[in-house]
This record gives sequence, C-alpha cells and structure tokens, in this order.
Amino acid sequence: MDVEDSQNKESSFRADKNVYPTGNVEDSLRMENSSGQTRMSTPPEDKHSFVSHAKLIGLLTLVSRILGMARESVASFFFGAGAIWSGFTVAFTIPNLFRKLFGEGALSAAFIPLYAQEVKHRHPEKAAQFAVASVNLLCAILIVLTIVGEGILWGMTLIWDMRPDRLLTVKLTAIMLPYVLMVCGTAFLGAILQVHRKFGATAAAPIILNLFLIIAIIVAARFWDLKTDAGQARGVYWLAITVLIAGIAQVAVLWPSLRAIGFRFRPILHFWTPPVQRMLKLTVPVAVGAGVLQISVMLDKGISLLLAQGPDQFGNTITHFNFFGHTIRYPMVEGAAARLNWAQFMYQFPLGVFAIALATAIFPKLSADAHEQREKLEAGSEKREGPLSVVSGPLSGVKSAGSPTTDHGQRTTDN
Repeated sequence: MDVEDSQNKESSFRADKNVYPTGNVEDSLRMENSSGQTRMSTPPEDKHSFVSHAKLIGLLTLVSRILGMARESVASFFFGAGAIWSGFTVAFTIPNLFRKLFGEGALSAAFIPLYAQEVKHRHPEKAAQFAVASVNLLCAILIVLTIVGEGILWGMTLIWDMRPDRLLTVKLTAIMLPYVLMVCGTAFLGAILQVHRKFGATAAAPIILNLFLIIAIIVAARFWDLKTDAGQARGVYWLAITVLIAGIAQVAVLWPSLRAIGFRFRPILHFWTPPVQRMLKLTVPVAVGAGVLQISVMLDKGISLLLAQGPDQFGNTITHFNFFGHTIRYPMVEGAAARLNWAQFMYQFPLGVFAIALATAIFPKLSADAHEQREKLEAGSEKREGPLSVVSGPLSGVKSAGSPTTDHGQRTTDN
C-alpha cells in the first residue's frame, strides 16, 4: 500500500467519523454546520428488510382502518345517513382530495426519489436545503389554494340560493379547508421520514384523527340532541372544528422523529431552486393520472349530494327539481352521499392495509438505488417480486421513474 492510498483511507475514515460521530444513533443523525444551518446525514444502513417495515405499516394501518370503521359506525348510530351527515362527508372529502394530490400523491412521489438520492450520496446540506425548500413550496401552494377556496365558498353563499343541506356542506367545507395545509403537510413530512427508514409515526398519524372524531361524536351526543336536525347541525360544526385540532396533533406527532433525523423547518422565500424545479417537472405526469382519479371520486360525492332528495328550510322533503321548465324527480334518496362514503370505505379497506403498506416500504429503497445501473435495479426488483406481486402496479411505476431520477443522480455526482 503506497503513501497516497494510506492518506486517502485515513481522510475517508475521518470523513466517516464526521458524518457518523460516535454516541447515540439519533444524535449522529443531527448535525449543525458552522453557520447554524441544519444538515441531515445519510441514515446508517437499515438492518431490517422492507418486509419488516411493511409489517409495521400494515399493522398501524390496520389499527387505523379498524378505528375508521368504528368512527363510521359511531357516526351512523348518532347521525344516521341523513342529509346533514351527507353534507359532512362531502365537505370532508375535499381536504382529502388535496392530500392525495399534494401530500401522498404526485408531489411526494416526485420528491422521494430526488431526496433519497441526495441522502444516499451523503450530501446532508443539499438534502436539508431541498427538503426545507420543498416544504416551503408546498405551504405556499396550499395557503394560496386555501385563500382562493375560502373566497369561492364565500361567494357561493352570496350568489346561490341553496337548500339548507347544501348550504351546510359549503359552510363545513369552509371550516375544514385549512385542514388541507395540515393533512398535506403531515403526508409530505412523512415522505421525508420514509427516506430515513422511519415509518411508524407517519402510519400512526391517521389513528389520531379517528380517535379525535370518535371522542368528538360521543361528546356531541352528550351535549346536543342528535335526534333532531338542529342538534345534528351543531354536532357536525363541532366535528369540523375537531378535524382542525386533529390536524395539528398529527403534525405534532411527526415532530420528534423529524428532529431525530435533523430536519428543522424554517420559513424561506427563496424556495424556487433547481432541485425543486426538477421535482415539479416529475410531478406533472403523476398529477395528471392521480388528478383524474381524485376528481372522479369528488364528482361521485358531489353528484350523490346534488341529485339526492333533501329537506327545505321548513323540514319538508324536496323530491323534485326544475330543469329548463321540466319537473324532474331526484333519482337518489336523502343521505345518498353518506351511504356512498361507507361503501367506498369498505372496498378500500384491504388495499390500504396490504398493498399500500408494501409499496410505501419499498419505494424509498428503490428510489435511492435508481441512480445505479438499471441491471442492479431490476435485479433488486426480482428478489422482491414474490411479496410484491400484489403491488405490481406501484412497483412498475417506480421502475419507470428510474430514467429521470437516474439523470438527476448523475448530474448531482457531476456537480
């Protein structure tokens, strides 16, 4: 061994000590540079397989889905499937629409591969800057959408003479619309944790919402007579406020894990960086597909509300409507949206527990390996083919994303 090789190995050893200082593992993931800017280091090699992570995610998701069924059962017992509860389910669908588009959908699907490559290449400062800029971009988009949405909803109440149940839906939507910022933030921050092989807090966050709503329904039944329309109206307003409180709690649950990996959120104005621009370019094709699906779900809920019978201001059931001079009977009974919501919840139950758990566990690993040769990626996929046979769709999507992420990885190395 010559002197130059010896010096190189010694310097490499010193660099590794700087990246992974001795002591507590969580402390080793948290570093500050000389200017006080947060840096996030590469997580140590995970000793657990993605199957172990999938089991954890699946277990917590199963608990959440069971509590979700309990929530819907309690709500059905106290509120029934009338117009008021239908209005709440439709209003609650809108924040979840944005969550699946921005939090868990297109934006996070584009963020994870780029962020995973920065982390794997051991660029803690670049990874931290990219994460902070992306979160600030998400917050800016959601704040603008919330303000615009509130204006549209307020305008609807002024220019549209609506039935009481539809007016209630608009008001509940206006109350819960700020939840978009919290639920999307929770999902996106969870994407950061997934790259660092921390899945528990993110998978447990929905449990908080279900627990809060179950308790809120029971409290509402204690203070108001939910057998009357007036009592149910007060109850759903209380539930809408509870959703906002639960959203804050969901973000708070992630914070200890985020601090453990060294993430520090700070508001910045200069978030339009080249990595963020690349992320948005990758977002577009995913957003188109996801947007069509989510808009279809939203249209299903909206149609089931607009074409259902409902009460007038005196409590009488409205069974017909006028359309260009023709009297047409509403084709759906009162509470159709609530019944549709329950049916959708039931068929999505097994998908959320098994398939999504596997896809969530494997996606960060495949994203981190995407800069390697395609043969290596395909070889890794073949080894995991057995347990992932039920999620061949998400896996194929990850493999097809190898080209743009690989290009990003090469540019990062070259720079």
